[in-house]
Amino acid sequence: MGLSSKSAQTGRSRKIYSAVAVLAVASLALTGCSRGGSSSGGKTITIRYALGQVKGTPVADAAVAFQKEVESKSGGKIKVKVYYSGDIGSNEDVMEQAHDGTVQLFTVDPSFLEPYYPAAQFTTLPFLFKDTTAAYGYWDGPIGTEEKDAILKNSGMRVLNAEEFGFHNLVNSKRPIHTIADVAGLKFEASDSPVDVKFFNALKIHPVVTSLSETYTALQQGVINGIDLGFGSLLAQKQYEVAKYIAVTNDSYSTGLTMANEKFFQGLSSADQKILEAAAADVEGTERTAQQAADASAETYIKAHGGVVTDISDTELQKFKDAMAPIYDDVSGLIGADAAKWYGEYTAGN
Repeated sequence: MGLSSKSAQTGRSRKIYSAVAVLAVASLALTGCSRGGSSSGGKTITIRYALGQVKGTPVADAAVAFQKEVESKSGGKIKVKVYYSGDIGSNEDVMEQAHDGTVQLFTVDPSFLEPYYPAAQFTTLPFLFKDTTAAYGYWDGPIGTEEKDAILKNSGMRVLNAEEFGFHNLVNSKRPIHTIADVAGLKFEASDSPVDVKFFNALKIHPVVTSLSETYTALQQGVINGIDLGFGSLLAQKQYEVAKYIAVTNDSYSTGLTMANEKFFQGLSSADQKILEAAAADVEGTERTAQQAADASAETYIKAHGGVVTDISDTELQKFKDAMAPIYDDVSGLIGADAAKWYGEYTAGN
């Protein structure tokens, strides 16, 4: 079972959208973005900071806190303009812009690094982390540090922090999910990541490439009837209104990596680099805590507003995990030797 034919159409539309978005954003560079340090010549630096989530989410709140700290500590010499999900294109489009340097900072799930460094998708592998503590331990520990260094080397994107988007659950508009058999035949929103494709194929779900910002309409129109998303994001983007059945699977963990274009970063003075690094470190912990609280309150809200939330039994959940064998049997072939190495190191210690 492969990707829907929508993939080719989406790819073409993304390239057109991306070209327009890049031109639009590039034109903003003329308003005063300097590649030199703010302490050199007193030039104002304008940083275009994009997010993979919408306004009102913990990630968005963290970006505003980052903006205030950077502007304050730089004495106003560094300005930060925050763009929310969909403002300047899809996440795929903005990843291109960040890689090219027309966007300087981007907080997004590492799966969007796939075109530049497939191994960066490692932490998106299904059922890899048992809980948020395990996920934090990975990113804050030696293997996570190794991955961050590899992302910089292979993609030209410097990881400044690892915020949290949270665990995903299987959400659909058709029926409650109690068993693995219940998901077969559904059409779920997917990226064109091979991890996404393998995950859905393993569950006999049809993956349909759809931009996250388009999923509400796609669910309404029946282009898709499912999405794999966490409670906080589900509430913020309101897909629960058109897909009320939520199975708590915690099937994959989504990290919000805040990344800086390395060419831009190296154009800053040492003092300005430290300002960005310190601000990113300062917001990381508060964002993680806020995301956990947001997921819990979102679940309560969604239940009170028509959402049908089902817990999967341990026995049945194990069947979901067992179905992932084709992914873990060939991590290297799927996303690269580096990811296979990290998997071996991580599982040996956990």
